[in-house]
Amino acid sequence: MKKRFIGILLTLCMMLTLLPTTAFATEWTTSNTIFDGWYHLRSMNNYLNLTADGAAELRKLSENEAFYVESKGGSQYTLKMKDGRYLGLEDPRKDGARVKAVNSPYTWLIHWEATNFNKEKSDIFSLRPPEATKMVINASGEKNADGTAIIIWTHGALDAPNHAEFRFIPTNISADPTGERWTTYKENGLMGYKDQSGKVVIKAQFDDAEKFSQGMARVYDKAKGVAAYIDTTGKLITPFKYDAAASGHIAYSGLMRVAIDGNDVVNAIMNGDGVYSSETENNKTVIVMKSGKKLKYEPKYGFIDKTGKEVIPLQFDEAYSFQDGRATVLQFQGHQYGFSYSKIGYIDTTGKLVIPYQYGGENLYDGSVLSYKDGLVCFFKYLGKEGLSADGFVKYAPGGIMDKTGKVILPANPDRWYPSRAFGLQWQDGVIVNNYTTEVNAKGVPTKGGGKEWSFTELYDYSGKLIRNLDGYVEAMPLGGGYTLALHQLPTDAPVNIGGSMYIPGYWSVFDRNGKIVVDTVQKNNFALLNSACGYANGYVYFGGEGYKVSETPGSLNPGSLLTAQESIRLSGSDRFETAAEISKNGWALSENVFLANSNSFSGALVGSSLAYLKDAPVLLTDTKSLSSVTAREIERLRAKTVYIIGNKDEVSLEIENALKDKYKVLRISGSDQFNTATKIGEEVKKIKAFDTVALATQNDFPDTLAITPFSAKNTMPILFSGKDKLRDDTREALLAWDIKQVVIAGGTGVISLAVEDELKNMGIGVTRLAGEDRYDTALAIVKHFEKVPYTKITLATGLNYPDALTGAALAAKKGLPLLLIKKDDVDEDVKAYLDAKKLEQVYIFGGEGVIAKNIVGR
Repeated sequence: MKKRFIGILLTLCMMLTLLPTTAFATEWTTSNTIFDGWYHLRSMNNYLNLTADGAAELRKLSENEAFYVESKGGSQYTLKMKDGRYLGLEDPRKDGARVKAVNSPYTWLIHWEATNFNKEKSDIFSLRPPEATKMVINASGEKNADGTAIIIWTHGALDAPNHAEFRFIPTNISADPTGERWTTYKENGLMGYKDQSGKVVIKAQFDDAEKFSQGMARVYDKAKGVAAYIDTTGKLITPFKYDAAASGHIAYSGLMRVAIDGNDVVNAIMNGDGVYSSETENNKTVIVMKSGKKLKYEPKYGFIDKTGKEVIPLQFDEAYSFQDGRATVLQFQGHQYGFSYSKIGYIDTTGKLVIPYQYGGENLYDGSVLSYKDGLVCFFKYLGKEGLSADGFVKYAPGGIMDKTGKVILPANPDRWYPSRAFGLQWQDGVIVNNYTTEVNAKGVPTKGGGKEWSFTELYDYSGKLIRNLDGYVEAMPLGGGYTLALHQLPTDAPVNIGGSMYIPGYWSVFDRNGKIVVDTVQKNNFALLNSACGYANGYVYFGGEGYKVSETPGSLNPGSLLTAQESIRLSGSDRFETAAEISKNGWALSENVFLANSNSFSGALVGSSLAYLKDAPVLLTDTKSLSSVTAREIERLRAKTVYIIGNKDEVSLEIENALKDKYKVLRISGSDQFNTATKIGEEVKKIKAFDTVALATQNDFPDTLAITPFSAKNTMPILFSGKDKLRDDTREALLAWDIKQVVIAGGTGVISLAVEDELKNMGIGVTRLAGEDRYDTALAIVKHFEKVPYTKITLATGLNYPDALTGAALAAKKGLPLLLIKKDDVDEDVKAYLDAKKLEQVYIFGGEGVIAKNIVGR
């Protein structure tokens, strides 16, 4: 099927009026306009504060209420107070309803009042309930006197009135090691950078400049006609040689996409020439230099790190930026009818080709369609030159969805296609929406060669299991939270006159993640609905300017759930760094101390938890050489004063340590290797609190160490490591020096043998072994051993990998909860029997649905 104007049947369906939600969202704020952090909110020269009973009002105090403003994606934010409550609403949503402090997270839509290009309003915003977007927070009676109530009131226009505008004032302006909060400024035709206070940090010297991302920024030299990258001191970390349009300005996982126009072009630039333009000769692109030379255009793409080193060499014919740990790369195959065509593959962050060049679709869909999200990506059959026609059309190729290993989750169907202007393969929060077009007959029944076209919708889970065919629904999109918004229209219905034009009538419905309709037959004939803000928040789905309360959050009732609890809380992010930050946010509003450990080793974060517990501090993660921007922001959010680095410079580099020293006191606790570091942690623990018992775990694998960590921390029982048949020398020395009376061995004789047990007993040390048939039974044995009163709340982590659970162990210790191990979509029989008897109130799940399936816990 060619990419072309679609048939009259679909045109009558009014699909052409359905614009993407970004058409509406451009005037709403993003994480680039409000950065996560603490703010005071001021309206009409007075401050938003709270009364003793939690009602919001304007009041000028010596110490005004501070709110931690945190992005939840898009224009959604929460405002959390120091006491752990949130600025929010209670039912009902009506004119005059008071804004209050509420106990559960409440999400607001925040509109940036500077979108009318009024630079005086660059830090002024208005707040709206997502479920009632026609209402806005404002000062009652348009007053600003002390005691003026803060309420919501109907105001349909996006631009808020003066008494509904709030200036977001940072409570403190600290140095930003990433530069991401800096702004560019222009002086005498040149660009430079200013920090949050307006102070010049890099003087104006570049012909053009982009904002910083993870410590690097793209700058442009007009004379050379190319770009380079600088660090936060303004120093060039690369030469000027990169194609400005093809190279990235946003880094992902510490990597920035860069591209050159060819080695000949780079050599010419290095010798003083510059790029003037490009043009086509004999159907081939050439680069015209300022000297007049014409050079062959041979583009190559690669990636640099924040030092400017090309860590993934310039070797790809084209590449997209990294998303979700994968980057899309293209291998050029040829030209046909004015198009180039390529094969698509995927690399990991080391540059390894993990999915071979075999797919197509680059001439139909943009990078967002062909890039990973939530562990999934769309793929399309490679058609090569057969997918191009002499009349300038590109044929639609069969498409589907695969995971990061290349495993097909949703197979391609040759009889279905996906129009690029209203793309129909989308997914969010565990639900895949498959909205495809196919040939039908005059009655709208799928028929090959039927002569007409119509659209259909199916819902799947992330494993590729069909949830439901949405019969009669022609357009659909995920709202978040497992909800799907869908438009119902029938091809056999007669068109009617709507606003002077003829359309097939329709209405909208909302389905939960189990395929059940939770909102039905609303917003009739509102074909411009997707131009409005659409989503899920605060127990409501919202679209078309209206909110609809849903009684059950999707996923709370899963027929196939293996465990049941009154509430499940999943703490996860797109990678291990975000997951660690989410865990930290759940447990710590503020913390003077933060522990930082290598994400690629299980030992540091786990043994450090004993000391972190005594310091009431979260554990965060880092790569060896570069600090994730997510981790840096979380340290800042916590208002930390001291950062404890766990491990030597081979685990956490001196570059990271030195960068942190610019803002924090930094203490490193390290040994000769990652396991020797455990004895150093124990020494620090002993300075704070005496102990005569330690835990002993194998140095060869993580599960047993992970399972005992919450109890190790809670009971001041530091973890030491052992070989299978003999104690490590440093462990033996520590046991003697600390005068240890008792050792609790985590794990069976297959990991720490009876020879070690005998060695301990010969030292006069008592031994308790906690073990089961496998890692899951061992974790259960540990939990049962330390159970003093019946648990009603637990934490769960995967027993197959450790990154998501590393920092969760510290949270479990803080909350006094046990940690049990499970498989992705299965629970050990003994573990299930133990938990089923508990009538659990609350379960914390560490990690996303890629490591622990959504149906593990239900109500």
